[in-house]
Amino acid sequence: MVPLRGGQEEILNQHLQAKKDMAKSLVWQMENLNFDETDKNYIEELTGEIDSELDDLNRVKYYLTARLRKLQRTEGAGVGRFNVDSVSQLFEEAGVIFGEQIKRSYSELVEFNRQITLERREFVKQQKQELEIDLGEIAQRVSELSLERSNKLSYLSSYDIFSKYKEVSNKLSEINLSVMEINRKLEVNESVKQVEEDSRKLTRDKIDVVESIRVNRDKVVLDKFGTYNRIKDVFVDYIAEVLNKNGVLTTEQNGEGNLEYTAGLIGLDGKITGESDGYSYKKILCIGFDLAVMSAYADKKFVRFLYHDGGLETLDDRKKIEFIEYVRTSSSLNGFQYILTVIESDLPPGFEFPEHEIVRVLHDDGASGRLFNMPSW
Repeated sequence: MVPLRGGQEEILNQHLQAKKDMAKSLVWQMENLNFDETDKNYIEELTGEIDSELDDLNRVKYYLTARLRKLQRTEGAGVGRFNVDSVSQLFEEAGVIFGEQIKRSYSELVEFNRQITLERREFVKQQKQELEIDLGEIAQRVSELSLERSNKLSYLSSYDIFSKYKEVSNKLSEINLSVMEINRKLEVNESVKQVEEDSRKLTRDKIDVVESIRVNRDKVVLDKFGTYNRIKDVFVDYIAEVLNKNGVLTTEQNGEGNLEYTAGLIGLDGKITGESDGYSYKKILCIGFDLAVMSAYADKKFVRFLYHDGGLETLDDRKKIEFIEYVRTSSSLNGFQYILTVIESDLPPGFEFPEHEIVRVLHDDGASGRLFNMPSW
């Protein structure tokens, strides 16, 4: 909903005040049984607004009725037709022979005349419908004004104080309803204005937050010894040792002002390669990011365990061993427990974990092979 414009709101408030003044006047008249003010207003309305509007409506009604009758006569008029054979014979008797060409030309003229007549009749029909609707609305308004005029005349000719009291009481009820309706519109308008103000405030706040994120990002990126750059260094080291490739971790603000992180592999041209988007490398890159975060926060209050479901299946046998050795060293140096679930067939040939590194062996041969020794459900 669109709020009222300033001028519209002022007009509505002025209208509200006028209604309140009228209500106050009517209350005074009822309390004092003095209805001179209402008598005066009714006389002014009768001699001014009501009679003037009735005169205007009657003039419009006369004009529209005249137009409707003219259209009705037009609609009832017959359509002239050409007799092509008679016209052709007339030309022959005059000694002018045009052959079939003159007959075809007149046939086209007859068809053109028929189309024009049909369109004209449709236009006349539409105009009649519109005039009948207008006349119906005028008749309804005349009836309403005539009834209002009659009621006001009856009121003015009455000397019964109780009848006048009842009439003024009814008018007061109508005005009070109008006051309630105007107040409702103004309340809704205030609510809409408040919502818009809140929206503008949130937009301003968002701009401030986006700017704060930008400033903070620039500061963090330039801080060579900060946490963010430690994460980047560990990630690059992880990619080099496990995948024997060059890795990169970057962050930038998107169009909404939020930060977007990009982790990938760099080719010889210094650009991120398409390998970074493939399933095989994307999973191992995510694992590397987790390990980098754990290492960077090793000297802070942070979680002390990391769990990954799978990961070896995306690597060749040599890189699988490199990965296992890397997480062994990283978890030991940085003081966190690393948990990895693997399928036995994904292990390199001949490779076995030491007994102290195996926490649980899962299988399908009964409850003892389930994680919590629980029966299935």
